[in-house]
Amino acid sequence: MAQKPIKGGSSRKEAKVARFYEMAADPQWWEDWFNQITQFGAIRKLLDGYAIPYREYYRYIKEHPEIGERHEAAMRDHAAFLASKITDNANALDQSDAANPDPKKAKIAIDAYQWLASRYDPDRYGEKTKVDVQTTDLTQVHLEAIRELSIKQLDQKIKVVNPTKELEGKEGDGKKEG
Repeated sequence: MAQKPIKGGSSRKEAKVARFYEMAADPQWWEDWFNQITQFGAIRKLLDGYAIPYREYYRYIKEHPEIGERHEAAMRDHAAFLASKITDNANALDQSDAANPDPKKAKIAIDAYQWLASRYDPDRYGEKTKVDVQTTDLTQVHLEAIRELSIKQLDQKIKVVNPTKELEGKEGDGKKEG
């Protein structure tokens, strides 16, 4: 029998934890538990019904991988169960009055079919968009552009920025007019 050491806390919580570990030791309890998850899926309500602390349950399935796998399988089974219910309801809406169809009911049925199709085959019918992004490192391109600019500037005649100094140099070369 798996016993969990009880840490500090209220005696009510300790009693709930101890009761859970007593139930967890019974394989038949797990069978019933996973059947209920498959049918109802509302784990929080199921835990409350058995007075099992939420954290303690998830700690237990994390520490016991085989129970965690069965939990995940039960959740997948519940999803399939819901999908069959959606299909049944959509079929009922779709065929409720074939002679005089209601457009609103037909739209609900079509939306249900589309939603199920997107879940069963997301690659074909899903609403996911694939983004294909290709990146290029522009560092080399930038450096090459700077090199080309500097070579062009060296090849070109450098323009005089201050023409007054150039004129003063010509006037001061020793020739006087007059």
